[in-house]
Amino acid sequence: MAADVRDINSSRIWLRSSRCTPGKNCVEVGHTEAGVIIRDSKSKTALHALNNVSWTAFLTHCRTLG
Repeated sequence: MAADVRDINSSRIWLRSSRCTPGKNCVEVGHTEAGVIIRDSKSKTALHALNNVSWTAFLTHCRTLG
């Protein structure tokens, strides 16, 4: 996916799990028109980008594990 990750430190709204506590390493997700970009909450470096179809499949898989 060709996500625009140039603005990863901008005012983009980043979402984090409610299970994440302050000071811990957590994963944050930022939505784009093409899908999502994922980053580490401490380093703020974009780690991966997924298109909307892949993101939905990933979430569906995670829900089956719970």
